[in-house]
Amino acid sequence: MNEAEIALVPISENGFREYLEAQIIDYAHEKVKAGAWDESEALELSRKSFSDLLPRGRETEGHSIMNIVQVASGEDVGVLWVEWDNKEHRSTYVWDIIIYEESRRRGYGSSALKSLERIAREKGATSLTLHVFWHNKPAVAMYDALGYRPLDMIMRKDL
Repeated sequence: MNEAEIALVPISENGFREYLEAQIIDYAHEKVKAGAWDESEALELSRKSFSDLLPRGRETEGHSIMNIVQVASGEDVGVLWVEWDNKEHRSTYVWDIIIYEESRRRGYGSSALKSLERIAREKGATSLTLHVFWHNKPAVAMYDALGYRPLDMIMRKDL
């Protein structure tokens, strides 16, 4: 898949609302699955996390939330959320990348990240950083293939 086959397009307000509601639920599930949050509080904690990160929604300064669009068909195949200058990580930070189920395993995620690398370099960034849940093996493999490397790791054993 050639990176020219996708475009990163600012998400619409309606698209953002749909994305946000779905991701609040998904993030809560992922945090429970990872053992970080109790199921009884996960949805509330997820809503707070997104509210803290995006206080002005898609208009939050320094953040871009974009649809990943397959150029030839115009089909929306996913969403990419990036913070251009994250102070904590001293990097351009990828908060989220989603390829919709029916579009996975076609190279769209890799193409989107390669396009993001080019844009970030043009903006003066020297690195991209992201978080991945360890149980998401396909994503871990993709990031590894693209040259991402682990910075640290938290390990846990349930008793």
